Amino acid sequence: MCMIELLRLIPPGACVPMDDLCARTGRTRSNVGAALRRLMLRDLVIRREEGCYAITAAGEEVVAAGIETLGPVAPSRLGQPRKACQTDKIWTALRIKGKASIAELQELAGTKERGTYAYVRALGRAGYVVRNRSSKVVLVKDTGPLAPRLRQRETVLLDRNTDEQVVIGGRS
Repeated sequence: MCMIELLRLIPPGACVPMDDLCARTGRTRSNVGAALRRLMLRDLVIRREEGCYAITAAGEEVVAAGIETLGPVAPSRLGQPRKACQTDKIWTALRIKGKASIAELQELAGTKERGTYAYVRALGRAGYVVRNRSSKVVLVKDTGPLAPRLRQRETVLLDRNTDEQVVIGGRS
């Protein structure tokens, strides 16, 4: 729903019930409510009482200026680092150690044994790690700092360092 269209339906100084806004726009309460929440985040509309909305001075300025679209409320998260997930931690621990048991990786990464084992198994099936005689996992294909990601129901490993998709082979 166009938020500017909704903003123009609220006259200055008036408190307009949501039901009136729904009737005027022909939209559902859910759509109108979502648009009103976005307008409130921008301080263009306030809720004076339950189900009754009024335009703010900033909202009046937007309408008077003839602005047709509104930009994002907050800065985009693009380019911001995301929180490290379990596979990131396991991959980093494996790169640091080079050779480690599942228990050592689990301790270093602070992850659960089942998840650690499943990720290491997938890395093994894709040719990134091998097991030596002492049951330690050895990293044989270190492509960089970004952890390879499991994709397509765990049949493909996406290596974000090389932009390569590796089909996971047989059992390891």
